[in-house]
Amino acid sequence: MQKRRKIKKAIALLLLIGMGFLLTGCTNGDDTTPNNNTSVVPSDQPITLIWWNLFETQENIQPLIDAYQTLHPNVTIEYAQKDLVDYQSSLDEVLTDNIPESTPDIFTIHNTWMGRYAGYTLPAPPEVLDSAMFQQNFYPVVGTDLMVNGLPQAIPLGMDSIAIIYNEKLFSDKGYSAPSYDWSELLEQAKNLTVKSGNDISISGLALAAEDNVESWFDVFNLLLMQSDIAMVNENQTSAIFAEDQATAETVTYFQSYQKEGVWNEGLKQDIALFLEGKLAMFIAPSWRLLDIVAYNEEYNLGLDFGIAPMPQLSTLEGESRGWANYWAQTVALDSKNYKVAWDFLNFATQPDQLRLLFSKASESRAFGQLYPRPDMKGEVENNPYLLVYADEVSHARSWWMVDGNQVQTSFQELLGSNKTLTTIQSNITSILVSTGRLTRN
Repeated sequence: MQKRRKIKKAIALLLLIGMGFLLTGCTNGDDTTPNNNTSVVPSDQPITLIWWNLFETQENIQPLIDAYQTLHPNVTIEYAQKDLVDYQSSLDEVLTDNIPESTPDIFTIHNTWMGRYAGYTLPAPPEVLDSAMFQQNFYPVVGTDLMVNGLPQAIPLGMDSIAIIYNEKLFSDKGYSAPSYDWSELLEQAKNLTVKSGNDISISGLALAAEDNVESWFDVFNLLLMQSDIAMVNENQTSAIFAEDQATAETVTYFQSYQKEGVWNEGLKQDIALFLEGKLAMFIAPSWRLLDIVAYNEEYNLGLDFGIAPMPQLSTLEGESRGWANYWAQTVALDSKNYKVAWDFLNFATQPDQLRLLFSKASESRAFGQLYPRPDMKGEVENNPYLLVYADEVSHARSWWMVDGNQVQTSFQELLGSNKTLTTIQSNITSILVSTGRLTRN
């Protein structure tokens, strides 16, 4: 069994390399017609796909499954909503246990995990979804994150970014109308909005520090790096190089200033809890966390008046805007016996009609569904007061090839919260980069 898996993995890696060259030479760049080819789905035999996903309930996903099964009655899709707490360890176990039958056909990864799982997944067959169509259908950052050797290796059902959720009353009390669009001015706002009793912070202007009580600090730090135009890795993505740029040290200094200036500290409550209590002026978060704020505000009659503002930009960008991508995607396992059918379903699920179906169903039980991952659908949320800013952030979102975002986050926390040097952290992250496509069991 182990030999079989090793052979399949070797074949998959050869396909990734070889098909990349093939598509480069043969793809018709002018062909923009969606590929609705269903010949990859046999109709004369029963097929079962197992799908591991996060966050979305069976009830919300079922309309997608039903729509696909209407076209292909012989295909059964067994959906499992997994818990994020132990998800990655469970996933790693089934991918490395040498028992292909235990592996889901489709599973979910974060956009910063693609390198970690590259050796355990199969790319989209070109007869189902070719590279040109993939790049056309989705935001540019999706191609950066989820294409390996020029081939689509995973596909998103939704997108997300970060924005500033702010307390309108606290802003009004200090004479402000909204958060500044300039990082330097934002720091001054945060200091002016902070209220102290002695050395204790009673109202914080902005939750920002590499501490466990700030949920999205990693996103913010990476956004600052992207806006500073810092090259994070070398051209072939095998070595970290960010420490060589003086702008990295300047970014670290700016990021740490919120804690040094007394705007935030590790002794405060979790950022979202403080915001809900009306004691935090600005809370940087993705749209899925905004869902919690809307729900709690309504359920407990908190009476919070809040707004949503875009992330600030560095003046050196000269008018260009850059956001940060934070989203989840679906990929197909190397051990899937029906990988072409699995990819056919995922391609089907990410067509506009199906995404609208998912958004509509999710909106029945919460304030809004996931942001559409397709730029041609951005206009459909322009009148949504919750999603408009996030949609703009996604449209100019960036990221970089981390291989494993969780490990990189740990390294960055050591950089920002200890005396470890940039060179040391760069070396640590290079070690993460060279582990692409390899999982180890504890």
